[in-house]
Amino acid sequence: MQEIKNGLKKILLMAVMVKISLPVSAAEVNCYDDFQQEYTKECANNEIILTDDIAAARAIGTPAADLTIIEGHGHVIDGNHCGGIELNEHKKLEVNDVILKNFTSLHGGVINNNSGCKVESLSGEFTDNYAQGEGGVLFNDGEIGSLKGEFNNNTSENNGGVIFNDYSGTVDEVEGSFTGNKSVHSTGGSVCNFGQIEKISGAFSSNSASEGNGGAINNINYIGSIEGNFENNYAKESGGAIFNTNTINQIRGVFRDNLSDCEADYTGGGAILNYGNINKLSGKFENNISKGRGGAIYNAYGTINIISDEEETVFSGNTDMTGSNAIYNDSGFINLNAGNYDIVINDAISGGNT
Repeated sequence: MQEIKNGLKKILLMAVMVKISLPVSAAEVNCYDDFQQEYTKECANNEIILTDDIAAARAIGTPAADLTIIEGHGHVIDGNHCGGIELNEHKKLEVNDVILKNFTSLHGGVINNNSGCKVESLSGEFTDNYAQGEGGVLFNDGEIGSLKGEFNNNTSENNGGVIFNDYSGTVDEVEGSFTGNKSVHSTGGSVCNFGQIEKISGAFSSNSASEGNGGAINNINYIGSIEGNFENNYAKESGGAIFNTNTINQIRGVFRDNLSDCEADYTGGGAILNYGNINKLSGKFENNISKGRGGAIYNAYGTINIISDEEETVFSGNTDMTGSNAIYNDSGFINLNAGNYDIVINDAISGGNT
């Protein structure tokens, strides 16, 4: 009899454990009122499944569940210029395969992820979203697992046309295509990082920092790796594609037709301007333009290690205010290490310590 009782206890315990691991609430919705009803339901885990496109009538706001999962299956949530998602009080969020467009918020056009909260994953298409402050799509002061998708024509008035990662923010992975995103008055046409990002990969095309630095990416703190294609990005001041003032462990990519648009000796870097450390740089740098110094690269005070151990690194057709120019090195150091492949520089080099 005692063995039977013990067996029943084990079965009951397993049943409780299974129940805890499954969503407490799961519902299909096809209109915004139903979405809001489920979104504000008090429960531990909440899964909301879109079965149709929906349009917001008001800001989405803060979810009630500890973990909210939104499964889009390719459907649209049209923000109608209302506010997006606000994560507070250690909330967690997953958003999968959703088209999110036309949201308008103070910070984080679509999502404002505050300290202590976590976005486990965010994937889909993000178009025409707007932040009056930072982060046209996402403002992060907490944790982000993965961020993947297509990011088109998103805008912030200040830093980060798509993503603003604040000082305490951490991001594991950013991957996707970034096209036509804009920081109107500040830096980072697509990404502005004040915290830590482990990996960024994708295609960055026609992004702009209309009055600042870093047409595609501005890094103030730490980025582990950046890999991708950077084409036709624009910075009014410096770093047509990337502006770095701290540490980027590795950059590998194709940089073509990027522009730094300020005519001054202390500005430039048609593709990259560096004030910090780039521990490893390789790729193709073609037809980038700086109206200041450094057709492809302006190295101000930091160190750049150009290492061709994975591919040939080529500089060709880059120009600055002096004419043909691949690299302008001011007070920093540039180290060249051909490794297994050649480093080909068809343009002039100026400055010292190279």
